[in-house]
Amino acid sequence: MSDIQLTKTKIDASGRKIATLGQEYIRAKTEPDARKSLVKMMSELSIQTSLLAEQNAQLDRNLKGIK
Repeated sequence: MSDIQLTKTKIDASGRKIATLGQEYIRAKTEPDARKSLVKMMSELSIQTSLLAEQNAQLDRNLKGIK
């Protein structure tokens, strides 16, 4: 499996985790529980952003290698 495909798999997993956390937020009964879910979601969004940046850098390196 190439680096880009591995990163895509991680991004997809992160996306599913964010969706799950969103459902957790919706189901939260109290304000503190809702905030905990949002904190977890923001943390996962940060991880996903880093993964997307890594994937972008990999694609850029591949394109420069082709030229």
